[in-house]
Amino acid sequence: MTDDTAALVNETQTSARPWVRDIAPWAFGGAMLLSAALVFSLQPMFAKMVLPRVGGGAAVWTVALVFFQGALLAGYSYAHFLTSRLSLPRQIGIHACVLLLAGFFLPVAVASGFEAPPESGQGFWLIALFAASVGAPFAAVSATAPLLQSWFARTGRADAGDPYYLYGASNAGSLAALLAFPLVLEPQLGAHAQSIAWSVGFALLGVAIMGCAYLVWRVGPAARAPAKAIATATTSWRERGKWAVLGLLPSALLVSATTHITTDVASAPLLWVIPLALYLSAFILAFTQRTWVPARISTLVMPALAAVTLVIGWTAGDYRLLSIAVLGTLWLGTYVCCRALYDARPDAGRLTDFYLWMSLGGVCGGALAALAAPIVFDSVLEWPIAVALSLLALPGGKTLSRPMLIIFGSCLAITLLAAAFAALDLFNGRFVIAGLVAGLSAIIVARDSRVLMTLACAAIITMGATIQHQGVLFADRSFYGAVRVMDTDDGQWRRFAHGTTLHGVQSLNPASVNTPTGYYGPLTPIGSAMNELNAAGRINRVAILGLGAGAMACHARAGQHWTYYEIDPLVVQVAQDQRLFTFLSSCTPDAPVIVGDARLELAKQPRGAYDLVLADAFSSDAVPTHLITREAMQLYLDSVDEDGVVLVHVSNRNLAMAEVAARAALAAGAVVIERLYLPEERTYANFGSQVVAIARTREALAPLMADGQWRYSDPPPARAWTDDYSNILEPLVRRIAHPLRVGSTAAADGH
Repeated sequence: MTDDTAALVNETQTSARPWVRDIAPWAFGGAMLLSAALVFSLQPMFAKMVLPRVGGGAAVWTVALVFFQGALLAGYSYAHFLTSRLSLPRQIGIHACVLLLAGFFLPVAVASGFEAPPESGQGFWLIALFAASVGAPFAAVSATAPLLQSWFARTGRADAGDPYYLYGASNAGSLAALLAFPLVLEPQLGAHAQSIAWSVGFALLGVAIMGCAYLVWRVGPAARAPAKAIATATTSWRERGKWAVLGLLPSALLVSATTHITTDVASAPLLWVIPLALYLSAFILAFTQRTWVPARISTLVMPALAAVTLVIGWTAGDYRLLSIAVLGTLWLGTYVCCRALYDARPDAGRLTDFYLWMSLGGVCGGALAALAAPIVFDSVLEWPIAVALSLLALPGGKTLSRPMLIIFGSCLAITLLAAAFAALDLFNGRFVIAGLVAGLSAIIVARDSRVLMTLACAAIITMGATIQHQGVLFADRSFYGAVRVMDTDDGQWRRFAHGTTLHGVQSLNPASVNTPTGYYGPLTPIGSAMNELNAAGRINRVAILGLGAGAMACHARAGQHWTYYEIDPLVVQVAQDQRLFTFLSSCTPDAPVIVGDARLELAKQPRGAYDLVLADAFSSDAVPTHLITREAMQLYLDSVDEDGVVLVHVSNRNLAMAEVAARAALAAGAVVIERLYLPEERTYANFGSQVVAIARTREALAPLMADGQWRYSDPPPARAWTDDYSNILEPLVRRIAHPLRVGSTAAADGH
């Protein structure tokens, strides 16, 4: 604490009224808790509103994280300006006006002019959408934490000189809001009702902030002194840089971990909030006077977790084990970085400066992981890189003895040699094991040196990234996810993977190269349905929502007119490249491919434009929820003629979506049947899959019912999903209770 700050605190202590000192922690803590709850409930609430505009991709949440971090920085910058330049009366007056103006942007809704994303630059378009819709109220609310902590320093309490513990109340509110959203708010309230509730909370926050201002005002003239009386301390650029870097690391960990989790589970708020909730819980515990994880424990466990995460990640192990390792590493890495931030905190006179630079680092970390990484990397390499760099925040840091340094160097050399062999196509399992063991040994040997541990992790990352590209014919990444094409070891099959899920397989045998495979094989629900409908002469105009590798094309018959809808231009590039897949060029060479969100583009077509619509637009195992709502089902029905059929592919490892889709279709007035196919043995020719078929009449579905394997759907009673309401918790819990092995994963098939 500087001399000027101490003098002001002493002066306010002598003039402060006892009742003000008594109720100040409760009033300020309550206001900060409410503001944090509003901040972190708005994130999943509004991101969910945006999903239908951008196809429901997992990248929506990572870009949303970057935007909200940027808006948080704007709020902190504004609070820093107020508290460092203006007297208390002016701070109160200006902030009251800002809150009032922000209220004109309520209730929360998507701003006009953002009806559909462009074909490129979706991330920046999405940031503009967020800014125009919720930027003002979010920035105004996010200024609350540093502003109120600065005001609290003027209350004259004995602990006013170190108000950082109030940040715990703020983060507790954030965590409560995040957990309440998927568990309470989303299952009970639709998007419009959530927006109204948020607006009411915003009004209550305004009252609470003005109440805190009144308490500080009642302290006396000393509390109303010009701000420079408590802001005379200078901060070095080195210190600010340290705050920024320590803010950057956990933000990069959060965004990159979220990219992994949401890509292969579902682009839904429940899955989005798990990494963020862990991040906040680590933040809460780190910003307390008590040390929850001793330094000696973190220096032992963090390197071990990092090693496990890196190894499981590039060896494509079980995605559930990988998720647990990722979340554990995220929590401890965040705690380590945030504890280092807490230990580096300045006195109350530089509080807003501290939060400003911490927030700036957070924005940079999030932007690097969410915006730069998809451009630079063709896989999710930002996650292992963030893990490796987070080791630099571990406490201590010793110099190794010469013998240990020699051992470390030898282990590092072996790991890098294994990576070099892989790069030269001298791939060998023994090299992999040797490089892996050497890399892990290097981490153990260097456990007392943060820099050397980071170098060891970098060597493992290099080896893993090199090995992952062995046998890969094509790899790239877009806003909607990572795509890879590779052949099986026996050279019989070519596989198309989106994330960790196989979405297309083509036989390399010339005799069967044009035979539909995977989810569309002749024994699957989709394959058999196409055979039955073609045999009955029921289809001529066909719409396929979701392209994949294009295997559906070879169900086409002469004279039929097919149209494909695909949101990801990268997927279109792969499917149309005859060097990779030939389904489209061989079976439907003249069929148009419309790039854009399937639902938005299908709505532009005339009513009854098709005889058959196949909705198969999941990315990896992530579910675009807006494609299985009541309104979506109504659109599908409107897109087919009176005898038309709609097939909805709902295979998913993590979510039980058949009942969700059936319930939405029944709410739209459709007749609904479903079929589950589970092959006796794993085969690329026919994947296990689950499909729901809908139509206006039972007669339209008669050709499918003839084979005796379809049944009329009778889902248990529950609220149907709509554009305003969805509850991802229900299908998640149901799938956990009733596991189902459908589809095929790139991991399980040894990519």
